[in-house]
Amino acid sequence: MKRIPKLILCDVDGTLIDASEQITPAFDVLKELIETNHLHFSLASGRCLELVQKYIQKLDIQDPVLINNGAGARWNGNVLWDDWFDAKYAKEAVQAADALDMAVFMCYGDYELAYKYNGYIQREIEVFGRYNRFYIPLESEWETLQLERIMLTDPQKPGRIDRLLPYLTQYEDHFKVIRYDDRHIDVMKKGVSKGSGLHRLVQTLGIRMEDVMFIGDGLNDMEIIRQAGIGVAVGNAHPKLKDAADYVCASSHTEGVVEAIRRFCMERAV
Repeated sequence: MKRIPKLILCDVDGTLIDASEQITPAFDVLKELIETNHLHFSLASGRCLELVQKYIQKLDIQDPVLINNGAGARWNGNVLWDDWFDAKYAKEAVQAADALDMAVFMCYGDYELAYKYNGYIQREIEVFGRYNRFYIPLESEWETLQLERIMLTDPQKPGRIDRLLPYLTQYEDHFKVIRYDDRHIDVMKKGVSKGSGLHRLVQTLGIRMEDVMFIGDGLNDMEIIRQAGIGVAVGNAHPKLKDAADYVCASSHTEGVVEAIRRFCMERAV
């Protein structure tokens, strides 16, 4: 009899969903597998709680959810933790990004607020119905402002995001900077990651790291995919993540998640 993971933790963007962010028929298959096999399935996302809520509801997730790349965790509406950093040290980078007409998002745990309206934000509102709340801190507010995550996104030209790094690297004693690709930077509390979130989560649940299966797609999943007992990369995952994974799915996105569960989380293969 195979040993079934006690917790399945799944990334959201690029893993559970594709770029359309639609809930496809594969979600129904996934939900049935979870319910029929009495599996503990949850999410580990860079998003705030508000932006994963529809997936939590669709899959009827009852286990703790990691949000903001591990900076926060929620369990059936209850706060397990929130890790804040002093946003004042990122003010110069935020203002520089805004001057370049980049998009800035401020993450407060359950919610994300857009810094200022621009063309990219308009598209996000029209297509996905999000980021329609705005917040530009007053000068007096920056001094005490605390956030879980700041996301800086350049929708115009790859590589310009590097212009923001000098504003951030001088304060690396106060937070961590994650450059995902040529367009995106995250700023978070130093020492916080999906991996650190997983460590806290297994302690909360009283299980071991080897009892966890993690399913992901991106380079920001590298730490956690190496730590989990079973690390799975969906078919559309970054090649480096595939190299680090214990198993690489033939299928992508939700279908890949279903494939992994059938492979590792059922008494008999389906």
